[in-house]
Amino acid sequence: YGRFLLGAWPKAKVVRQDNSWEAEFKTVFGYSHRRKLIFEDCKIIVLDALFNVRKRAQLFWHLGEGNWQVNGNSLMGEQIVLQVKSTGKSFVSELISGYHSLYYHHRDQHQVYVGSAEPDKNSEVQFETVIMIKEEA
Repeated sequence: YGRFLLGAWPKAKVVRQDNSWEAEFKTVFGYSHRRKLIFEDCKIIVLDALFNVRKRAQLFWHLGEGNWQVNGNSLMGEQIVLQVKSTGKSFVSELISGYHSLYYHHRDQHQVYVGSAEPDKNSEVQFETVIMIKEEA
């Protein structure tokens, strides 16, 4: 085995309820990330809580193909709308270029939504993302 496989992998804890899933992991460096998914009729609510944040927390949503537009704290695609809020200070959101790779020596470009915020006085940042499917006209 190499050092990669024997490294200090984060330990995860998962809790499942009727219409939601929640998982949390902690790293050896003291960082912690808790994510809760709540499933409702035509939307999914994603709650992210990051603990022991030193400078800035970032939330990344890798997007599929299509025309994506940022409008305030909303991201609109052809069939999906994402609304992102944060309890952190100086919340900023932007659309950037990113890459994904399905196999070695090949990469494809795609759009990535990035939301970032500074921690509060308790070194915590929370993000709430609501993912909604657009109704057909």
